[in-house]
Amino acid sequence: MALIALSANAAHRILPAGGRAAANLGAAAAATVVARRAGTSWSNLGLDRAAAGRGLRWGAGAGTILAAGVAAASRWPRTHGHFVDERIGSHDRRRARVELAARIPFETALAEELIFRAALLGIALQHRSTPVAVLTSSALFGLWHALPTWVGIDGSAVGAVAGERRPARVAAVGGVVAATAAAGSGFAILRLRSGSVLAPVLAHAALNMASFAATREATRAATRADPRRDRPDIDHPIGAPAT
Repeated sequence: MALIALSANAAHRILPAGGRAAANLGAAAAATVVARRAGTSWSNLGLDRAAAGRGLRWGAGAGTILAAGVAAASRWPRTHGHFVDERIGSHDRRRARVELAARIPFETALAEELIFRAALLGIALQHRSTPVAVLTSSALFGLWHALPTWVGIDGSAVGAVAGERRPARVAAVGGVVAATAAAGSGFAILRLRSGSVLAPVLAHAALNMASFAATREATRAATRADPRRDRPDIDHPIGAPAT
């Protein structure tokens, strides 16, 4: 299972957009197969069809709350500046639509939830207590974000806060790992309370889509205020710390 996750993360750094989506979704499918062969039930995977309706309701509710929170934070003067990310602000409308309609909901939210809140959490629940299973899968989810955050730190909101000093950048990446691990715990609890992985998939997608939209708008507003700002076009954005 660890090899599947590591391979997908590494492939994500070197493949073109279509290949990255295939790598993540392929890893999610492989992780699900491994979990089933290890004896994990559909219920422990959060893939029991009987719980799908409950998962949709919980996911829609949680997603609405998270998106509203992001929107409010992006407009609050004290946190507005943290949404400025040159990589996302450079996207044209077509690229932004692809991110919002395909990459975020499927390549990121669906694939990561199947890996971490279905397969890894499901396997852990077979051998560990629920709190330990949640903490283990969430810690791995946090570590999953370490490499992409470090690679994409230049021009990102994280890089803007950390500056150029290496110790500050290392600390900033550690902060992202801790924050995404905490988010992973929230998604795991949502998965367990709803009984369906659909709930964290929807919540995760809503959070990332709202963050992307808010970051793009904040960056473009900052660029309009200061046209001299650089706007590099990085091929694969990380954006405001994604989960």
